[in-house]
Order: sequence, then C-alpha cells, then structure tokens
Amino acid sequence: MVLDTLGLPGMLPDVEDIAIDPSGGQMYGAVQDGGGFDTLILIDKATGGVAEIDFFRDVQEFFVEDVEGLTFAPDGKLYATTGNFSFTPLTPPENSLYLVDKATAYVTELGALIADPDPAGDHESVACLTVGNLISGFVFGDDDLDGIFETGDGETGFGGVLVSLYNDDDSSGTVNSADTLLAQVVTLPDGSYAFGVPAFGNFLTSIETAALPAGFALTTDNLETASFAAFSDPPDTDNNFGFSAADISVTKSVASSMYTPGSTLVFSVVVLNSGPNSASNVLISDPAPTGTTISSWNCMASGGATCPNGSGSGNLNETAPSLPNGGALTYEITLQIPAGFSTLVTNEVTVSSDTADPDSSDLMASDSASAGPAVADLSVSKTANQLIYVPGLSTTFDVIVSNSGPSNAASVLITDLAPAGTAISGWTCTASGGAACPNDDGSSDIGETVLILPVGGTLTYVVTVSIPAGFSGTLLNSVAVTSPTSDPDSDDLNASASIGTSAPSADIRLQKTAPRPIYFPSALTPFVIVVSNLGPSDASGVQVADGAPPETTVVDWTCLASAGATCPNDAGTGDLNEVIGILPAGESVTYTVKLQPARGYTDPIENTASVSSATADPDTDNNTGAVIVELRSAEGIPLLEAPWLVMLGGLLGLFGWILLRRGL
Repeated sequence: MVLDTLGLPGMLPDVEDIAIDPSGGQMYGAVQDGGGFDTLILIDKATGGVAEIDFFRDVQEFFVEDVEGLTFAPDGKLYATTGNFSFTPLTPPENSLYLVDKATAYVTELGALIADPDPAGDHESVACLTVGNLISGFVFGDDDLDGIFETGDGETGFGGVLVSLYNDDDSSGTVNSADTLLAQVVTLPDGSYAFGVPAFGNFLTSIETAALPAGFALTTDNLETASFAAFSDPPDTDNNFGFSAADISVTKSVASSMYTPGSTLVFSVVVLNSGPNSASNVLISDPAPTGTTISSWNCMASGGATCPNGSGSGNLNETAPSLPNGGALTYEITLQIPAGFSTLVTNEVTVSSDTADPDSSDLMASDSASAGPAVADLSVSKTANQLIYVPGLSTTFDVIVSNSGPSNAASVLITDLAPAGTAISGWTCTASGGAACPNDDGSSDIGETVLILPVGGTLTYVVTVSIPAGFSGTLLNSVAVTSPTSDPDSDDLNASASIGTSAPSADIRLQKTAPRPIYFPSALTPFVIVVSNLGPSDASGVQVADGAPPETTVVDWTCLASAGATCPNDAGTGDLNEVIGILPAGESVTYTVKLQPARGYTDPIENTASVSSATADPDTDNNTGAVIVELRSAEGIPLLEAPWLVMLGGLLGLFGWILLRRGL
C-alpha cells in the first residue's frame, strides 16, 4: 500500500535506505542527489513529508559520498555504510562503516568494511539485530497504604492513567532532561500497562497523576526502574504505582432546636465514605459542648462498615481501622444539659483519616439548640501602637474583643475597615479564654464572624494598615462588633484610635551613565540621567540639574517618565535645570543630555548631574552622579594637532606647484 510520495524539493529522488529510531520511532533516510552531496533526512511516516537534516560530512567538512546503508542499533545509535563511488579523492574512505550524529549528520569513520578494500566492491545495506524485553505493572488503589498491590485484599487497578517510559541515558536513576522519552501508554481498565523494549539497558517508568482522583496521595514512588543486560531477559513485571483517596464527610443534626434545661438533647452524626478507596484509620471526634456532658452514645454501621464499638459514654473519640467505599457509621449522641443552663448549645464533630481526602471542606459539622434569649456583654477596644506615622510605611493597631457574659455570645461579627485612602495589608488573630478565631490571619478589611464567643473568651487582632506614599492628615481607625445575642451595654461595641503624621521621607537617587566611553571632536556626546524615588513617600519639588562642563555646550536634552511619573518638559535646549512637581514613590524619570565640545577641545569631559527635593531625603549620598569620557579620533584617521595640519597644508601646496611647473 502506497502512503504517499516523498517530497524531496531541490534533490533527485534517490532514497538509498531508511531506518527507524528505536528510542523515539522517528524514520530517517539517506538520499543521493547524483552530485556528491548525500543527505540525511527525517521522514513523516504518515504523510511522506521530508525535512532535510544536513549533508553527510566529517568534522573536516569533507562530504561523505555514496551512502548506501542506514540502520539504528538497539541503543538508539545511527550507523551508515558507503559504496565504492565518489566524485573526489577528498571524500572520506569508500566501503566503510560510519557512526552518524542523527541531529547534525556529522559522521565518524569506524573502519573499512573489508580488510583490503576492493575498488569493485559496493556495499549496499546494513542492519542491526533487535529483540524485545518486557516492562509491565499496575496503577492501583492502595487501600491499606502499604505500597503493595494486593488483589486478594480487595485492592483494584485504576484505568486511564498515562504511563511514560524513558531510556535512562545518563544512568542517574532519575528522569531528567538527559533522558529520552521512548513511549507512553494509558492503563487498561484493570490498571495494567506494558511496554515492549527494543533494546537492553536501563529504563525508567513514571505516571501522569492528572487522571487520578482529586486529592490523591501516592503510596509508592512515582518512579520505577528496569534494567536488562541482554536481549530477551526475563520480563520486569513489578513496576507498580499505588495511590489512595477517600472522600470522607460528616453531617450532624439535632433532634430538637429547643431544649429543656435539665433534660437531654439527642444529636445524630453520620460519617460516610464516598470513595473511591477505602479510608484507613478514620477518627471521629465529638466532644460535649462546654458546660455539658455526653451521657451515652451508640453506633450503627451500614454499607459494609463496622463500628469500632457499639456504644459508650463521655466524649466521642472513636477510630475505625477501615471504612470501605460506600460505608457509613451513624452515631446517636445523648447530651445532658445542666439544670441552670440557658445559652446556645452547639455540638461540633470532626473526622480525619490517614487516607488522602479530595474534599476537606466537609470534615467538620455542627448543630445547635437554644433555650430562649441569652445575654452577653460584648466589648471591643482599640489602641494605636505608634504616635505618628510616615507616609509610604505601615502602622499597626491592636483590637481586643471580649465577652463578659453572663451567656455565650452567638454570631459575633467583628468589622474593621481601613481608613479612607489606606488599605489593611494584613491582620492576625489570637484567641484565649475558650474562644476560637474564625481565621488565624487575613490580608484585607476584617469582616470575621465568630459562631460562639464564650463567657470570658477574648479575640485579639493585630491590624496592619498600609499608608500610601502621598497620604497626609490624621489617621483614624475604627472597629465595631455586633451579635444577635442581647447585650446589656451597647456603649462599648465601637472603638477607634487615631495617630498623626510625621514629615514625609523620600530617598531620591540619581544615576548617570555614558552610552559610550569616548567622544569625537566637535561631535554630540550623549549622557543618560535616571532619577528614581526609592520611597517610602512621594517626593515633591524634585530639582534635576546638569550644567555643561567647561569648553562644552548642552545642545539639547529629552525626558522620558515611567508609567506613574510625569516629565515637567519632554525636551529642551541648554543646561538641564528641571523641577519635577511630584515624583511618586517607586517611579523614575530618565533624561538624555547631549553635549558638544568646543572646536579643538581634546581633554576628557567630566559631566556631573545632581538632584535635590523639597521632601526630606534619608540618604543624600546618592544625589549626584558623574561620568568621564575620553577623546578618540575618528576610526582609521589619526588626530593631528594644529601645527601639523599647517605643515601638511604647506607640503600639499608645494607638491601642487611642482606639478604645475612640470606641466603635469
């Protein structure tokens, strides 16, 4: 069956031999053009398309002619043989075996094919023997997390996973850029895969984990090695990759949303494994709410699960050694409420497992019951940790939220917004007195809700406010707390603190360079000045000055500003003396100044620029910059002093007079 015709533009279509690379499957060919320029080509096996690599040649750039045979060895090396025809005696030897660089077509002669070459001999082809070795294994769900595929224990393979086979070219035992990707396969539905290796040597296999369940964890290394010392060695079949993943969830519900003080309240907890693997060492934790006790609990199993214990009392803290896919444990928990109890009762349960969980958002559940109105005296305070601030820097405030009781407070919302024109760049929360932070930290305005703030509980926030470089005026920060729980004193639910400003500070830096270290007589010489504001504050009244050195003139200058800055003027002539109204922190302006030396001036030119600012500068050592350039004559033309120029003119005049006298 003809697939297509090889397209060989610019060459006579005389393909002498082809070879398949065992390391990657590419097809190569040797082409003769009838003119002594034999070429190595790469062939598209599907379309017949051809890409030229280069002429066969040795390191001395002598062309190898009459390439007749082409083959790959099992280790991926390319060999070629030549016949007995050549156009020039400079051609490398005929009837010889060569090692070919398949990327460049450079050859290395390995030797003549016959001891006493016969000019009439003509070797037409060459071939190498290849016999396959087998590498195989499984990708499997490792239920017991031991890294061993155990079908007898109910472990199953996992299909649809991409497995890659590499040749360990550098024998490092790890996959790196030096290794060659030989082949890729997708595991079958039973999790199996296999590679036929056309060579002996060292090989590596690894898997692409994208097809594994979300939240998986490998229980084996993602690298298996296989080595073969000879063709047809025994197959290597134990290249297995194990993983685990089990979606554990917990739900909780209360039998009644109201309770009678001194009675019992029943909560129901359901722990479910949605798979795909069994979950190992599932810990169920359900402590009694503060001030109450768990008088009893019982467990019921379904879906092939087994309860660790059928019943018990006290806080629930049970571990199920294995919870199968689809298995569930249902607990009924009886809570004893003290007679004088009058606050919201929230019962919370959490679960965890040694097996990786793709969704950790459903590992905690809670439910509540109430006993009528509760009363909680909430308060908030705020203090500033500095008396003054510096524009462009940050300052911190301390916020303390507490509950003086007598009841626990529910759904306490803490709101702390950044003062106008500023931003809260970060905050941390520390809890005490039985309280718990909703989150330990954040990076924007505080809008945190505490489900329960117990009596005596305290939350302490440290709030960092970032102040813009151009900010001015008093900085006022306020905080407020709210709760649906009745509060006997609402006067202490808001607090604020303010600090004044100090003088802004801006580190202005000037950098001066010369694009070239030399100048030419009477030619324009450029200098580059970069003025930057290193902050922290915006700088005002930034004056940039660059006067012409003696015997020179500033012909003109241009200005280019960064995205947030503005040039006073885009260009000008004469000495540079510009005032930038505002140079924001982090921005810069760049001036290019062109000087012209006076005619006959030959000394080095030292150009100095300076910058100053109406804003306080913490480091004035970087406010000036100077560059020296040396005189150099035009390329190939020596520089002559004036007396020599006069003498040269006189000699040329005398020579002209002599020519006239002789009639020439």
